[in-house]
Amino acid sequence: MNFNFGEHYYEGSSIWTDLLVTIIGGAIGFGTALWFYYRQNQRDKLKEIESIDSEFNDMLSYIKLLIDGIVKTIEQQNIKSIEFGEKVKLHPVEMEHLMIVAGQDTDRFHSIDSSKVFLTFRHKFLGRNDGVNFETLYGHVDFIHGHLKEIVSVFKNYQKGTYDQLMRFKSIVDNLPDVMSDMGLEIKRTVADYKKDERFIFLENSIMKYRELADNHGKIAEYDSKFLEPVLLEVIKKYQLEFFGPRIMDSCKKARVLLHDIVVDSNDTADKILSSPGLLEKSKNYLIDVSKKIG
Repeated sequence: MNFNFGEHYYEGSSIWTDLLVTIIGGAIGFGTALWFYYRQNQRDKLKEIESIDSEFNDMLSYIKLLIDGIVKTIEQQNIKSIEFGEKVKLHPVEMEHLMIVAGQDTDRFHSIDSSKVFLTFRHKFLGRNDGVNFETLYGHVDFIHGHLKEIVSVFKNYQKGTYDQLMRFKSIVDNLPDVMSDMGLEIKRTVADYKKDERFIFLENSIMKYRELADNHGKIAEYDSKFLEPVLLEVIKKYQLEFFGPRIMDSCKKARVLLHDIVVDSNDTADKILSSPGLLEKSKNYLIDVSKKIG
């Protein structure tokens, strides 16, 4: 009997070798596939990170654009506020106009989802000790937004209040010549040689002063200095006890009290508007600093 032991051994060894090669090949193939999967996953994650980072950078660019716009609005409004305040101080009884800079960047800033701003700032400034803070930024923008609205409100109140007072002043002043004319007619009826009567001459001259101012489009202050004040002083000096004295004095005094009130209110408005640049300075400087740090 021939068992051929060596041949059987060789055939068994070949099976195990093939199996080992198969296992190793499979392991290499699986490892290669796993490596490619890992690399692809890394690339996908890197793209995702780059996308998120790009989104944050775009948001920062937009925030910087709005911040720079707010700063520009403040600077332009400050110029207009100072011009207005100085004009009012110079001519407190003349109505002046305050130009309101139509900047909408504070509204645009507030329209951004605040959580996105928060995440953007945390992504950009986390761990940096450079003074940039989400809550502080919003605090300054809120203050600026409210203050600019307050300026508009102060001006509108001034505009309406001054207009109403000036209309009352105008009504009194425009009525005075009619009153004086009626008084002159009364002297005509009672005095034969009325043209030589100093009372009639005074009333006629006063009416002429008014008409001259009206024809030359006189300013409010001129109506006071060239018409009301001389008339009042003359009546107090010579005609207090005349039948027309009390009525003319009362009208002049009422008109001049209105002017005094206009001066007080106008100067108060001017002071408020002139203080605006100083009140906005701290917030403006903070925004400038944040803009620089955003880059």
